[in-house]
This record gives sequence, C-alpha cells and structure tokens, in this order.
Amino acid sequence: MRKIMRMLVTAGALCLPGLGNADDLTFRIGFGRAGTFLDFGFGSSRHVRGHEPRRVWVPGHYEERVRYVEIPGQWREEWIPAQVRTVHVGRHVRTEIVRPGRMCRVWEPPRTVRETYRVWVPGCWCIEHGGPRR
Repeated sequence: MRKIMRMLVTAGALCLPGLGNADDLTFRIGFGRAGTFLDFGFGSSRHVRGHEPRRVWVPGHYEERVRYVEIPGQWREEWIPAQVRTVHVGRHVRTEIVRPGRMCRVWEPPRTVRETYRVWVPGCWCIEHGGPRR
C-alpha cells in the first residue's frame, strides 16, 4: 500500500505545471527482484559536451628523429712529429733532431654515436578533441 501511494504521489507531481521542459525530467518504472520501483529525477540525464569532434587537416611537416649508430673499432695511422732540441753554441743556435717523426698505428675502440636526422611526415586528417573552438 505504501509503494502504491508513493507511485501515485510521484505521478501527480509529474503532472504539475512549471516543471520545465521534458529534457529536465527523467522517469523510470521497473520490476526487479525487490518488487516494483518508480524512479524520477529533475535535470538532464544526457551527457553534455562542448562540441562534437570534427576532422582537421594537419599539414605535412619535418620531424627530427634520433638514432644511435655503432661504429666498430679500427686501426688508424697517426703522425707523431719529430722531437727536437735547441743547442746554443756561442752566438749560434743549432736545432738537433732527437727522434725523427714517424707514423704510428693507434687502435680506436668501438663506440656508439648519436645521430639526428629529419624526416618528412606527410599531412593527414585527424579528429579534433578537446576544448572549445576558437
């Protein structure tokens, strides 16, 4: 009896003028395990968004990318200059070669080098999401 009274009062309240438009009112009647239920509410139940997503053309552009390149170890030839000394004999100056210049093999160990390069990214259509339109 109590449930029936509640349903009747609710239904009567729905008929009152001045409630606003139909978007402001939600109303459900259902049957579940607990019995019959009546549910109503004021205010829109729909999700309100700022605007619908739209397609936007993003023009082509260059992007800078990074790659790591492994350079293997190698031998290289290196010039070692001559060792000289200056000898003063009276008022004269003489330069003597202590050790002549020569080529020497030097081992360069393997290493990794960071390289940056530019890549052209073609334009494409994308879906705009987010804030208000400008």
